[in-house]
Amino acid sequence: MNNKLKSQIVLLFGTQGDFAVAVGAREDRVSRVIRGRDQLSSNEQQRWASILKAEEKELFDERK
Repeated sequence: MNNKLKSQIVLLFGTQGDFAVAVGAREDRVSRVIRGRDQLSSNEQQRWASILKAEEKELFDERK
């Protein structure tokens, strides 16, 4: 589980649903990304990090 990503989403948007609306994604996709069941493209990672006012490497590390 990507706790850094989830924490930043809750901090800035309150809910995964509100964040999903902001990024134009379905809430279930956001949940799958947080849980590591779905991967974002490099461009999507950059976009999500920008919207979350964080560095990409802070939210999406390479550890499996």
